[in-house]
Amino acid sequence: MVRRDEPQRRFLHTAASRVERKAEQGETPERFTFFTLGRVGLIGAIVLFVLFLVGSGHLIKQLHREAGVSETPAPSAVETAAPSPTSWITADMLRVTSISLGDIRLAVVNGKRLAEGDSLDLKTPAGVVTVRVMSIEDGVVHFVYKDQTLDAKLTAPSSATKSP
Repeated sequence: MVRRDEPQRRFLHTAASRVERKAEQGETPERFTFFTLGRVGLIGAIVLFVLFLVGSGHLIKQLHREAGVSETPAPSAVETAAPSPTSWITADMLRVTSISLGDIRLAVVNGKRLAEGDSLDLKTPAGVVTVRVMSIEDGVVHFVYKDQTLDAKLTAPSSATKSP
């Protein structure tokens, strides 16, 4: 029994109450589905992209084979006729202009600052070779290349570079 002098109850309607009413009416709320059109399209696009990358690499190799481009360059006649780089490396190729004998020994060789253990690239008629600084002493820098040891002496500054 309801009294007439009592005010009617007012309900706050929210999205949750709508779902509850639909559920009461026999309708089920929408379920989460993993396979939506957007997700399937994204996965398909990723698969196609990966296949494109793999296929293009194979296609490029095939085209190089047809064009006659080798994967490793063949040695030229000049390279095979050149003497070994060891015979071309001399101490004259190393110009030592400065030596510092502090806690860390440094030297300026061919315009580059080097410490003990550093490497220096030298251009030779047979190609570029790398020599390593073995030690730095007063007036001389010792380099090593394979089994060869090179002693480059400190050069005195030339009179042409002196300023008045």
